[in-house]
Amino acid sequence: MSDLPGLQALLHHAYGLATATLTPLHLFPQPGRGVYRVDAPGQGSFVLRAYQQPLTAVAWLADSAAVLRFLEAADFPAPRVRRTNDGGLLGHHQGWSALLLTYIAGEMTSGALADFAQLGSLVARLHTLALAPAVPRSPLPFCRWQPQQKITDWLTQLQAVAPTVPTELHGLYTFSVEILSQLLQWPAMPTALLHADPNSFNTVRTVSNGVVLIDWDTAGIGPAILDLGYLLLTAHAVLPAWPQIEANAALITAIMQGYGAVRPLTQQEQQALPIAVCLNDAVWAAQAMPQVVGRAWRENRTLTRFGARYPSLKRIGQIAQSRL
Repeated sequence: MSDLPGLQALLHHAYGLATATLTPLHLFPQPGRGVYRVDAPGQGSFVLRAYQQPLTAVAWLADSAAVLRFLEAADFPAPRVRRTNDGGLLGHHQGWSALLLTYIAGEMTSGALADFAQLGSLVARLHTLALAPAVPRSPLPFCRWQPQQKITDWLTQLQAVAPTVPTELHGLYTFSVEILSQLLQWPAMPTALLHADPNSFNTVRTVSNGVVLIDWDTAGIGPAILDLGYLLLTAHAVLPAWPQIEANAALITAIMQGYGAVRPLTQQEQQALPIAVCLNDAVWAAQAMPQVVGRAWRENRTLTRFGARYPSLKRIGQIAQSRL
């Protein structure tokens, strides 16, 4: 049974869009959830994120709405929330809950060095936004890498499976434990609003030649250096060898020049940069290994695709340090 009738009713009753056309943007259909482009004659185009769940069960939608409301108040380039008929940030009708955003017209950035320099500048600009005073009644969430209690939990899970880790995974296991342990020893780092998934696939170059960050689902407050570290890692996804990567000095230089021109790193952040580049892989390894150790771990696509790239990650951070 199609979800479209329910979504059409939601758009009509919650947003006053009676004649909208929906086009799926998700790659794999899942009943009861989806992402759609909405074209409403005379009112514009939007992106609908909808779930067949009560509002109380989709807290992440409220978090995304709070982040985007904050960005709108700061005049930062990002999608804007289309409010409901009664002025709410989230729509709800007949069991469906939704967040409706403006559609950003344009094309994905090309992956050229100039694009990454501009993306570095945009992420740095995000990190300079003042967090206080926050938007009233809409507290900003923590990003996906916070709070640090999760790191302690991941280390505990890794330690529990240490005796049964297969020889082929020893290097990745040691890497994950080392990175997470070092992160726990970090001094207090400057915090900011993080996008938490900054990469060229989440940027749109508009018809006016501006660049807009999209997909703020995991955004929130956290150490700013983690966003930069993740951008340095994911920038290599545009290279042909991905996910088997080697540090690309030109790409790293472009990002660091763009970022540093807007927000210079503190001395503590400079020292922490290689760890920040490694954090993403250390986290997914910590989450994946306890689930597959003792089972057919070679069937785990994440481990087989990305498990061998960790030796290159510190090198990316070291080159980035040398460009400060």
